[in-house]
Amino acid sequence: MRKKFIFHRIGMICILLAFSFVAGCAKKAEGRLDRLSDAAYRVPRDVPHILTDQIGYRTGEEKMVFVSATDPDEAFEVRSLTDDSVLFTGKLRQSQSGELSAAVFTDFQTDGTYYIYNKTVGSSYAFRIGADIGEHLAQETLQNFTSRRCGQEFSGDSETDDEEAPQEKKDRSQGRKDCHVEDGKLREDPNQTRNVSGGWHTDKNGNRDVVKACHAVRDLLLAYELDPDSFGDDMGMPESGNGIPDLLDEVKFEIDWLSKMQVQDGSVYASCESGKGEQENLVAIDAATPEATIAFSQAMSRFAWLYREFDSPFAADCQKRAQSAWTSYIGKKHAAQDRAAFAAAADLYRMTGDKKYENVLSAFFHNEEQMGMVMTDEDLFFGGVTYLMTAKQPINRAVCDQLMEALLQRGEKIADIANHSPYRVSGEGREAIPEMLNNMRTLTVLNHIIYNHEYTSMITDHLHYFCGRNQDNVNFASREGECSYLQAGYPGIPDDLDNSAKLLIMQGMID
Repeated sequence: MRKKFIFHRIGMICILLAFSFVAGCAKKAEGRLDRLSDAAYRVPRDVPHILTDQIGYRTGEEKMVFVSATDPDEAFEVRSLTDDSVLFTGKLRQSQSGELSAAVFTDFQTDGTYYIYNKTVGSSYAFRIGADIGEHLAQETLQNFTSRRCGQEFSGDSETDDEEAPQEKKDRSQGRKDCHVEDGKLREDPNQTRNVSGGWHTDKNGNRDVVKACHAVRDLLLAYELDPDSFGDDMGMPESGNGIPDLLDEVKFEIDWLSKMQVQDGSVYASCESGKGEQENLVAIDAATPEATIAFSQAMSRFAWLYREFDSPFAADCQKRAQSAWTSYIGKKHAAQDRAAFAAAADLYRMTGDKKYENVLSAFFHNEEQMGMVMTDEDLFFGGVTYLMTAKQPINRAVCDQLMEALLQRGEKIADIANHSPYRVSGEGREAIPEMLNNMRTLTVLNHIIYNHEYTSMITDHLHYFCGRNQDNVNFASREGECSYLQAGYPGIPDDLDNSAKLLIMQGMID
């Protein structure tokens, strides 16, 4: 039946080719993605009305897909993708909202590749069942950072390895190992040059932005700190097998570049901007800014805290750089009025116990307006969470109680939204994915402090949503599946480094 369904689709596509130029997904036949080779002819997306996580489900976990049809047949089948044999049957459950029906097949626990069939709705995209589902996605997510390394080639490059990638993108990235190897020139004084090789490309133009990089670094390090056992030394990285978790290896690659961006007075250059056209390998270094300097201070201190058990001299140097950046920053800004300074002060205080950092924290803790935003503002969130996780320095228990209460209230609000959603998530539509990633970071932190099975289930539901169980039936989390964000022509989570890091936070908790 699935093959007939596919052939029927192909016939419809042939008809629509004459009329349409809209980007979209085609179905996968016999295990391969059949995409139109001529980019000038594109068809409307022929989306199945059965919405599934296209990456798959762990063998023993809850397995559910949604049916978005007004009058589906009450029966559904789990079929083998290999031979269309029926391996499990069940009845659809109507959701409380009435918008969707649910096909639950948790009791089916045989590893393999399958699809869901309903005789009035048709077939779903294919998915896998297996114990290693989460591991593969985590590996691909981390390798998204490796693929952005400036000056290095990597076989898992998410931009160039896809055989379906546009030739223009392949040509632009072919010389990755030779990109930006020459010294950069200061934009303020082109006669001054500096070695700024390395680092991640923080956008598709090959630019490297310090603040964006530091925000991704702190989220990656939070993922590791919440669950270090989820990130091993065997995730397919260039440094795999060196005795250091691959996630920390990846962050260190960026830390090495960030160190090159620090000026002697402790301040930090804002970014490295690539040239245009034939001069794309030329680099202009933008002037140091307070924003880059304080973001650098936090990222360096957080890395030093977690890396000290692997290389204490290197961690000590990172901490020295973090403090130097702080000193430079407070010479230009009033720390008690800057939320980014609050976030940095929390990490610096945890590492050093120095009173000057505690004083900055106290100024924020006594500000009701700031405390009211501690779970919704990025910098305040990080400062608050770091303070809650501070164990070796004196802390204010009353403040910790206040922070925990704010965290619990935020968790309850997120849970309430998800409980009223037909998709069981805390947002609506692909535009809300960044907000949902933030929400899941909050739930993951809360679940780390006070384990709650409901929170774990919600985090898992959001991951299923990102991987295809959504209104668009698109896998926004990776390139896998019959309809990834690349095929659909939508922005995906891997397009943004910080969003990728937040996805890893979720995966670490689930694993």
